[in-house]
Amino acid sequence: MTVMNTGLLREKLHQIINTASDEKVKEIYQMIDKGALPYKDWWKNKQIIREFDERVKDWIQDEQKGYSLLDIDREK
Repeated sequence: MTVMNTGLLREKLHQIINTASDEKVKEIYQMIDKGALPYKDWWKNKQIIREFDERVKDWIQDEQKGYSLLDIDREK
């Protein structure tokens, strides 16, 4: 991982925000607003559960490819 000084980090964040979709900007804001802490009780978050359910449904219906750890290791 490249170590960046504060100025470079700010510049990179500006680039990310300026090119992000409206939805991504909201997600970035929520992450920062919550102090970038992981959601402790993720299983209570209906949006996360819906996303997991959709992913599982897509995998079962072969509409989305899943990756094994071996596949991921080969990409390194």
